[in-house]
Amino acid sequence: SVDIVNNQEIRNELNELYNDQNLKMNTEMKDNNSIQEVIANPQEVAHQTIENAMDHGAVGLILVSNPNKRFRRPPNIWPGLRKKSTKNATSLTVEKKAVNKIVCMQIGKKLSDFLFKQSEKTAETIHQLIDSTSTPKSFGITSIIVTMETTLDAERYPVHNVVGLWEGGDPVLKNEYIVIGAHYDHVGVRNDTVVYNGADDNASGTAGVMEVAEAFTKSPLRPKRSILFMTFAGEEKGLLGSRYYTDNPLFPIDNTVAMLNMDMISRNDTNEVAIIGAKTSPDLKEINETANINIGMDLDYGQDSFFRQSDHYPFYSEDIPVLFYCTKENPDLHKPTDDPEKIIPEKMATIGKLVFSTAWMIANRDQRPDFTEVK
Repeated sequence: SVDIVNNQEIRNELNELYNDQNLKMNTEMKDNNSIQEVIANPQEVAHQTIENAMDHGAVGLILVSNPNKRFRRPPNIWPGLRKKSTKNATSLTVEKKAVNKIVCMQIGKKLSDFLFKQSEKTAETIHQLIDSTSTPKSFGITSIIVTMETTLDAERYPVHNVVGLWEGGDPVLKNEYIVIGAHYDHVGVRNDTVVYNGADDNASGTAGVMEVAEAFTKSPLRPKRSILFMTFAGEEKGLLGSRYYTDNPLFPIDNTVAMLNMDMISRNDTNEVAIIGAKTSPDLKEINETANINIGMDLDYGQDSFFRQSDHYPFYSEDIPVLFYCTKENPDLHKPTDDPEKIIPEKMATIGKLVFSTAWMIANRDQRPDFTEVK
């Protein structure tokens, strides 16, 4: 074990961490085997890492930045739009379920080096191994006990999910719903002058929802099941809008039979579209492939590393089969250069046809798609 109380070097490192990073941190030495840190405002939250930790039973999480890379996160939401609210709209309030809570903190290099020192490994070496192999490199540090407590300062801004319902024509099946969704938020501006337009991420998906909705309304036939068109707020802040809906559904969540999500559907000049989430339902994968016969896109099923990173995921967490349509990353992702002139409208239209056809087939089949938990 490590003598925390009497180790002045460790105390100095913690104090320097506080001063260097300007974190609201308090350290409290409770016994010879524990460090307690209270960080009021962690600067970054790695949502996918947190979800994965919770799925594997973690009770706390310490985030260590990759020492081999430097990444600058784009700024906050548009300051100029924060106080504007649509008339007669009800603001959503996100209150996460207790099962979705975990104590987290982010630490700097000095404290990270101290923790890794107990294992005779270094953060640099571990990150290099992870980056080179794309696989976890887990190991235990049993010589130290860490006690964590976080205090959150909440800031509230009015935001809204936008929802439209196209009611099904079957007297029984109209009480089941297919959600077709996309997030409409992006990452904001810099210095109130440089705008991050987010043309691909995710004006493209938002436009896709609107176009698919228009296609349904122009059909001379009604689908048997109802279609719920939804654009979500707060995706870039942690899937807040979609989480809010699954926690506070307009219709019984058990009656939602599938969720089709469009996020970044306008770039990369090929006929290819990534289909993420197909493992959640063999039925849904087969339906999508059947719909694609007359459309002819190249379907890429190799992008499941992005499975947790968009608004379909809260629906999956409610045992709802999902498909996530995406044209994958591009050099303008989360940059001011994600501009409208770079999108490919024809590709957006083709993906919209695929989503429409898939939704139409789901809506009119006798049985709802099966659900499979992704391991």
